[in-house]
Amino acid sequence: MLWAVQEMTINGQPKRVTADYGYSKLTSRVEAIIYQKNVPGETFAHRYLYDADNRLEQVLVSRTPESADSWHQVAKYEYYLHGPLKNKQLGDYIQKVDYVYNINGWLKAINNPAGGVLAQSDADGNFAQDVFSEALNYYSGDYNRSGTGFVEGGQPSEDAPPPQPFGSPQGSGSNDLSNFNGSRDLFSGNISSTVTRTAFSQAGMENGDVMAQTYRYDLLNRFVSSKTATGSSIADVTSMAGNAYSVNVTYDANSNITTLSRTTGDGALLDQMTYRYATKVFDDKTMKLNNRLLHVNDAVNTPGIGTDMEDQGAYTPNNAA
Repeated sequence: MLWAVQEMTINGQPKRVTADYGYSKLTSRVEAIIYQKNVPGETFAHRYLYDADNRLEQVLVSRTPESADSWHQVAKYEYYLHGPLKNKQLGDYIQKVDYVYNINGWLKAINNPAGGVLAQSDADGNFAQDVFSEALNYYSGDYNRSGTGFVEGGQPSEDAPPPQPFGSPQGSGSNDLSNFNGSRDLFSGNISSTVTRTAFSQAGMENGDVMAQTYRYDLLNRFVSSKTATGSSIADVTSMAGNAYSVNVTYDANSNITTLSRTTGDGALLDQMTYRYATKVFDDKTMKLNNRLLHVNDAVNTPGIGTDMEDQGAYTPNNAA
């Protein structure tokens, strides 16, 4: 496709909007998109630059694409030598998002929930403070590289000093982002626990910019439960105390969900749902006819929460003879 035209109505008036595409002659990859190319004042262009391995490396935008000095960077991407994304830089030093992987190739972290930088280039690049960071834990020792800000006591490396590794920025409490009460070692690739830090309070908690969650699975690798804790530091969430925002799920032999329960931030029951499916009577036994969900009952009434789904009423089985 070289160009596209879309007709729409703006302020009650019909309008025709165009998009022109530019491609690489060798690889057919998209290298440019220009919106409203021939409409001065409405033109907006994107340029896409790639590295030698055909990976997206830079995105530029311009209101006047014919001028070489009018292009501004909106994103830049760097990759590890073996392929995965290493970081992406957004805008003019707005944010730098770092990615770390373990030896299995599984994503270990996005930025550093401990509050430190992952590379010296972050500290020297005048990037704004991270607004989001997350660490994913699979099993004890799933990431052991020293000098990256993720292993306590590791020696700093040239490209990645470890300020306050795996601890709170204030240096108080536990320094371990992978040791949460109730978490278990999982070697299947399932996530055992996560910890996130944001620039805002999470889950409506005051001073709750840190959130930890632990996850449990059954023998078929189906998710069965999770627990959540929030606080203002890593130490606040390590014990996973309380029953806030917990989830429990059960399944039938076909892996259909049969029950699901959830709690609120103060640990009170929010939902206690039972799922009903089409059934059939065979040799005086009631069996599921198929995996089609027919009805959901909720034993918990929450009239004060307008967004919560309430009970669908009495369930009358419609068994096929």
